Amino acid sequence: MKKLRDLSQSAHQWLIDHADPFKQWVRAFFPHDVVSDTLCNNYSEPFNAFLLEARDKPLITMLELIRSKVMEKIKDRFVAMSKKYGPICVKIKIILVKNVNDCVGYTHRWNGRDGFEVRAGHEQYIVNTRLFTCSCAT
Repeated sequence: MKKLRDLSQSAHQWLIDHADPFKQWVRAFFPHDVVSDTLCNNYSEPFNAFLLEARDKPLITMLELIRSKVMEKIKDRFVAMSKKYGPICVKIKIILVKNVNDCVGYTHRWNGRDGFEVRAGHEQYIVNTRLFTCSCAT
């Protein structure tokens, strides 16, 4: 913090005003239930790998590199999705087909207002579309 204050008094003051540096930057002030100094899970590992090249760069260069990588990733996803046929993307289509297949054997009857009676074999459920409730309690 002293180096930052020597470099820029306004940046130092902004950090003091907008962040609690001790609770966020000093391991001794971290919550006691934190058992690792790095967060490793399915979300952070790809993100950390994505940022690996930018980590050792100066701040502005690092941010520019991250920005350009994000733009490239968005473009790649757009190009990949534009090659797919149909108005529904593949993952959503898979979920939709599964849900349609799971509904086979169910019949429904509208009550004329805001609900349906749904039957599957000997089971019967009442679904209220206004209150988003179901007699199956799910």
